[in-house]
Amino acid sequence: MLFRSLLEAGSEIVTEIKNTGIDRFLYNKSRQTSFLVKDAAGRAIGFTMDVLTDSGRDAQLNIQAASFFYIRGRYGREQAAFFQSGNNLDEFAWKSETTGITGVSGTELTLDETGVMTIRTFSPQPKEKNYQLSSAAIPEVFLDLTFGQILDSNHKKIIVDVINADGKITPTLISRIEAEDTAAAEEDGYILRVEFLDGRGFSEQVYLDAQYQVSKSLLQQDGIYTIERSSLKDIAKQFPERADYILQKNKLLERGN
Repeated sequence: MLFRSLLEAGSEIVTEIKNTGIDRFLYNKSRQTSFLVKDAAGRAIGFTMDVLTDSGRDAQLNIQAASFFYIRGRYGREQAAFFQSGNNLDEFAWKSETTGITGVSGTELTLDETGVMTIRTFSPQPKEKNYQLSSAAIPEVFLDLTFGQILDSNHKKIIVDVINADGKITPTLISRIEAEDTAAAEEDGYILRVEFLDGRGFSEQVYLDAQYQVSKSLLQQDGIYTIERSSLKDIAKQFPERADYILQKNKLLERGN
């Protein structure tokens, strides 16, 4: 019963985002974020970068996003993803390509006006599946928008269904943490706990600034990783082998069109 009530609260938050429209969350019709990924020893092992834009055109898919994730090393992994949707997320097209130690895989996701999401994978062999999304479902690209919405609401906890670029849907519990409850809280900031309810025990503690922008997060997976906001210039210095992606972020959007 508790799960259902939290999922209903999550549905309310997601519906508010859709009704508001993605363009209302963008300053000057665009947003770019970049983060360094550090291991438990504080060593930079990777980075993430995201670009989100509103074309400004009265088009069916006016919202465009691109993301790039890179982990260096023996078990390195990188993923480039490109997303297009309408302003209210009622329809979208999302494609990604992931390279890792097992090779290259590709996925395409499409959501139609009936709420059915089709997942097509292309390796190691082509597959296709269809899912009816819940009203609490939101693409991972926009998960951070739920953070500001929950802080502005009366909800202390919500559950949303997070859609990943590979098509996986993960029920996710988001809880508010009062700043005075932890010495790690930054002045005038906010803290949320994000728990991924897929049985693996992964979680994340997210720190937001006064403008509800993510400044840092602590990710608990097989180890503890710190993901902290950083400039493209600093990331390029750390990872010169990917400077073409880092310093020319508009190419990500061009590749997605």
